[in-house]
Amino acid sequence: MTLNTITVSRALTWLKHFVPKWSSQINKRAADVIVNGRSMLHGQSAVEITDELKSTHQSIVDQVKMVYEKRKAINSENQKTLISVDGKEYTIADAMIYRQHAIPLLEQYVNAATNSINIARRQFADQNGKYQDAVQAQQNPTEASLQSIKALFEPTLITNTVEIEKLGEHIRSFKLEFDAILSEKNSITTIEV
Repeated sequence: MTLNTITVSRALTWLKHFVPKWSSQINKRAADVIVNGRSMLHGQSAVEITDELKSTHQSIVDQVKMVYEKRKAINSENQKTLISVDGKEYTIADAMIYRQHAIPLLEQYVNAATNSINIARRQFADQNGKYQDAVQAQQNPTEASLQSIKALFEPTLITNTVEIEKLGEHIRSFKLEFDAILSEKNSITTIEV
């Protein structure tokens, strides 16, 4: 078998366009009914039908093998090719796992944490309003009464906003860098299939 050298990008394009063609391939007939030596539906001889069914079967099996070989070659190359994304070294395969599985979880966390911070900010603003109202309600406040009001009403907001923002920036940076690097690498990395 002769191997062809193609770029990963070309292999991925072939695979992308293979899927729609696959549906029409697998829906070709895999059986027929013969009466008096001829197909009931198509009028072909039993020998012609047998040859056509064998040919169709072999074509489909060969196409599946091509898909497998291309995917296997891409995967093998992705396991070897090192890239640097957002200041860290990965193989393409590892970066893809991080992009497809870790990044969505981190995005969920950032969204949940951001919502929690926003809720806390609203609660802080509400409580701070109550504190200001309590201070202003004092006719002739003494230092002791102000300290008492402060102890009862003054809110403090504690968040991890800086860390959440850094994580959000890491996510954006990783996605952008990885997509660009992957496009570049796929257009110059070759595989044999």
